[in-house]
Amino acid sequence: YLHHLMQIYFDKSVNELAPINKKLIQKREDIQKKIDEWHKKNKGEEINKKEYLEFLKSISYIVE
Repeated sequence: YLHHLMQIYFDKSVNELAPINKKLIQKREDIQKKIDEWHKKNKGEEINKKEYLEFLKSISYIVE
């Protein structure tokens, strides 16, 4: 009985969290795409650390 009850709660939790997880994965992919684009655009150039930090903040990779 306890195992069955735990399985019900586990399934419920998975179903409730799946849409949230999907949104977080999409957000992570969007951020990674922006980082990849930035590096392609700035390939071969010396990285200005302050500028790069501001870029990461602007895309919500770094949140203060």
